[in-house]
Amino acid sequence: MKLSIRSIDNFLMAALFLQMLFLPKIWMGLKIIFLAFILLFYINKIKIRIKINVGTKLILIYAFLNLISIIIGCMRGYATTAIRLGTIDVLWPLVYAVIAFGGLEEYQLKWIYKAIIIVTFILVVSDLVLIIASFTSNEGIRSFLSLFNKNTLVAEWTRGYMEIRTDHENYYAFLPPFMMAVFFQEDDKKIKKIGLNSAFTKVTVILSMLMAVFMGLGSVWLANAVGLLLCMKKFHIFKKKWVLIMLSLVVPVMIIVLAKSYLEEGFVYFIWQDVLSRLNMTSDLKNINGATRTAQVHAMLEAWLDNPLIGQGRGVPVTYFRSGAYVTRADNEIVYLITLYQKGLIGFVLFFILVGYAIYILNKRKDIKWFTEPFMVGLICYLIANIFNPYLTNFSNLWILFLPFMIRSKNLN
Repeated sequence: MKLSIRSIDNFLMAALFLQMLFLPKIWMGLKIIFLAFILLFYINKIKIRIKINVGTKLILIYAFLNLISIIIGCMRGYATTAIRLGTIDVLWPLVYAVIAFGGLEEYQLKWIYKAIIIVTFILVVSDLVLIIASFTSNEGIRSFLSLFNKNTLVAEWTRGYMEIRTDHENYYAFLPPFMMAVFFQEDDKKIKKIGLNSAFTKVTVILSMLMAVFMGLGSVWLANAVGLLLCMKKFHIFKKKWVLIMLSLVVPVMIIVLAKSYLEEGFVYFIWQDVLSRLNMTSDLKNINGATRTAQVHAMLEAWLDNPLIGQGRGVPVTYFRSGAYVTRADNEIVYLITLYQKGLIGFVLFFILVGYAIYILNKRKDIKWFTEPFMVGLICYLIANIFNPYLTNFSNLWILFLPFMIRSKNLN
């Protein structure tokens, strides 16, 4: 069989994509090797003719301003942290800009769509196996699953719910909302045409939503709740008769179960308390989480007001009171406030212009809405979860933000 540049390029892209999903925090060296070959192919494709569209220009401006922020951080004496963040803020955006020159065609998007659904099923099943292994004390299974994770695996019953920690836990802020949108689109013909079984897809939707609840992460719960609301609005699900019938049967029972769980300080109670603590709106965890988060917010806003336009510089820490002592840290919670005080109003606004244009691209491509609608729901939910967790500080996660820019342009410029 004769190999072509196109087939090799597709293989490398597919292999890299699967590595990012299955192995988000390990084998980074192997990812770099795959990425290097991909860039060589893309540079070869674009050297004849380079067309810089609006999206690519935004990425390049974003990378340039981030570089300035890194230089400012270095000049202020925080070179180690500032340069470490250089790959996230400068190098990886430039990499995605190069790939965006070539653009992803529809057949590649079909593969990604199919891969996301299948990978969702595999990740959910692996986490269910982890739960079983934890309850049965099966160290053989845990050891096998540990081969695919950098951090220690956790699956334990705590505070009235199952708490699970894996390297891919952050994807539950993207995958279940994506799957919900796939389900509510009700495009079974497209699913079958892509090569997926409709029943398999529906089972994956249900399992992914259940696992999102089991994760025990307030940010993931919040993201999935927003995902459900977005799907309700976008797909007008209350106009569907089967939905109304199901709700009339299920909702009364669910209200009773949820109320009982909350009043008895069970699973629902702790979900609600954890989400509220993220927003600093609960007294139960105020001394532990709320006060610390408030101190962080005040410190970051004060730092921003000292230099509101260009910020303090990448890697510059703030000092605040935490656990009985003053600490000085650059890696704090409330991620977008870190962007605000380190990169200033210019960097903060530019980031959300980037996000806004990504959503614009997805919304504009009505011809491939079977892909763009679920991806848009997933992207928005992931960005909401990123408020409280630095998910977008890992190369393996950045594709969620930059993939819309890689979709081949069609009447977007």
